[in-house]
Amino acid sequence: MNQSRCITIIISFIACILIIAHIFCPDVAIDSITVALLVLALVPWMLPLLKAIDLPGVGRIEFQDLEKIGNEAKQAGLLGADAGQKYSFETVDDPNLALSGLRIELERVLKALVHSIGINTRPTTSQYFGALVYAKKLSAEETVVLTQLIPILNRAAHGALVDEGAAKWAISVGKQIIVGLEAKI
Repeated sequence: MNQSRCITIIISFIACILIIAHIFCPDVAIDSITVALLVLALVPWMLPLLKAIDLPGVGRIEFQDLEKIGNEAKQAGLLGADAGQKYSFETVDDPNLALSGLRIELERVLKALVHSIGINTRPTTSQYFGALVYAKKLSAEETVVLTQLIPILNRAAHGALVDEGAAKWAISVGKQIIVGLEAKI
């Protein structure tokens, strides 16, 4: 059994014991304390479901989301070797600013890639991908990674709560994605 499963069971067990003790105490009826303890018992079990809920206008960017995209980028061959160039998003400590800076650099590189295939108009980001796949500058796998990454970066730019590991991710993996794309120009 993994560690998080054990912690979940222990928290639920302790909360259930406290509920039973609270119920059998002759002086106290079921009240807000019992309800709070019941909620505490259910929270560890509901956490995977709650993590999947995204409320409109409220967002959260977690390091695990970015880490998954980083792994997919590596599998797609999208990551480039660090050539020592510094980007603007590497100089900030704020995770939102780091991810916003990465989004700006990504947009810059995508525009340069589109211009390299002879398109000089201002297409939308989705049109970038269609043109770049058609011109064989991007593979379908690389496009999938980028189309997953851009909404996360946009949410960061619009003030979503960002996990602190996201800034470190932007500096390491995000930079490798930019370098990999620049190599295609």
